[in-house]
Amino acid sequence: MLSLHAIFPHYTRAYYIIANMNDATHEIQREFEQAQKARTNGNEGQARVCARRAAGIAIRDYLLRNGIRPPSRS
Repeated sequence: MLSLHAIFPHYTRAYYIIANMNDATHEIQREFEQAQKARTNGNEGQARVCARRAAGIAIRDYLLRNGIRPPSRS
């Protein structure tokens, strides 16, 4: 029996990319929400930390989608 990957070799890669994009999008959104809460509470420093984390998540997602393995999660 043929697998889906054998019939559509790019399908599983595309599915992986889309699934991870959704994960990254949710992570980025969560960081933006935390940044907004920090700003509302007058904590600009924490808001900047959240913004940097969101940028890191976006960069990591971009690298992974382009076949580049990031050196670490930090």
